[in-house]
Amino acid sequence: MPPLLLETEWRTLAVANYAFDPAVLAPYVPRGTTLDTLDGVAYASVVGFEWVRPRLWGIPAPFHGRFAELNLRTYVREGDRLGVVFLKELVGMPLVAWIGRYVFQENFALGRVAVEIGASRVTYRWRQGGLQFDAEDRALTDADFFLERDWAYTAARRGPTMAYPVARSSGVVRAARALPAGTDWDGLYGATLAAGLHAPPVSAFLAEGAPVSVGPGRALVGTAPGFREPT
Repeated sequence: MPPLLLETEWRTLAVANYAFDPAVLAPYVPRGTTLDTLDGVAYASVVGFEWVRPRLWGIPAPFHGRFAELNLRTYVREGDRLGVVFLKELVGMPLVAWIGRYVFQENFALGRVAVEIGASRVTYRWRQGGLQFDAEDRALTDADFFLERDWAYTAARRGPTMAYPVARSSGVVRAARALPAGTDWDGLYGATLAAGLHAPPVSAFLAEGAPVSVGPGRALVGTAPGFREPT
């Protein structure tokens, strides 16, 4: 059996989901996949989480015991396979950013991300602002659409679209309210994508997270580079 590419824990997940014009997201959808929708609505999500004890190709990453990431992602499908596409990933660890960008061809950027954790509040902060999540005692109605995704797709800058199998569990999930804290979305993602983030999120939730592993990639036959990076 081929070795896993990545083993880690993703903890303290905080997810804010924004309705988007499909035409805005279309240029970021890898060839060989289609934009997935919930009740006819396309979404992008701002997601904060913590990496815990990552192992790359079975080798522990030294000095990378626990650190935070912020990403912007959207949702695609390849037939019956449900997946995500990361439009931009922000992380404060140079090694992770380098491997993500030049080995996996993901759109990683280097920037410090901090997290503050309370009993019912989680806040992620970065240079362009922050996002505060307050847990709420109400039923969740749409979390499966955003969380139950077994594939990560990369629209490579060179070569075909790659699909990576992801084995994970979200743990306990709670509904939440997400509030931006002086956030400059334009500075982080560029004006086109930021336009979809100025309205309040349609939904948000917090998840405790769990171990996750990423397996070897699978090339989608007949695909070619087709991804435009956020400015």
